[in-house]
Amino acid sequence: MIKIRVDIEEKLKILLEETLEYKFIEKEELEEEIFLIDISRENLLEKIKDSAKKNIPVIVLLGKENIREMRKLLKLEYIEDCVLRQDIFELEEAIEKILQNKKNYKEFYLNDTYQRGIVEISEVIYITYCRVSRKTEIHLFTDKIFTVKSSFSEVEEKIIKIKDFYKLDRGTIINISLIRSLDYKEERIIFKDETYIYTSKAKLKELEEKRLLSFGKIIL
Repeated sequence: MIKIRVDIEEKLKILLEETLEYKFIEKEELEEEIFLIDISRENLLEKIKDSAKKNIPVIVLLGKENIREMRKLLKLEYIEDCVLRQDIFELEEAIEKILQNKKNYKEFYLNDTYQRGIVEISEVIYITYCRVSRKTEIHLFTDKIFTVKSSFSEVEEKIIKIKDFYKLDRGTIINISLIRSLDYKEERIIFKDETYIYTSKAKLKELEEKRLLSFGKIIL
């Protein structure tokens, strides 16, 4: 059974257990799939960030009076969704959407007019929109560029929930698992195959903070 860790009022927990077919737990477990927390709980942001470090999707429950706070939370990109406390069916939809996105896909099937290709997700360094050709380009670890028919927004919608991909700007998505270093002096991201893309210092800082690149590593 799908395990969802909760930090909510006991009455609501009982209601969810009676209504939805998931196992709601209060203590951390290795198999937990989602963290559900009420916006009124203490140390809210700290708990959300802690789950984000562990790649556990977060849903925040709130009231209609919390719309302003909801907007601030969504901008942080640490949470997957915000749902009204009383809307059990919307909550179920949010949970199912997260579970669907967490399917362990390992390969892309790349589709273009003149070629087809199967590549592992780990081979994709970054994805860009080319303004000249007006097509989406998939940059691979093999130094090959694969152009696909899908628009950039279509590609983004399909892959952005894969934990290793991060939208750097309006036309660039990068694979953070293939980053070797962030070069603040030259304002660029250097990947493990020594290719690089230029960006701004602000974007580098944003990437470092939002995706917690140092988590789980020895900091020297």
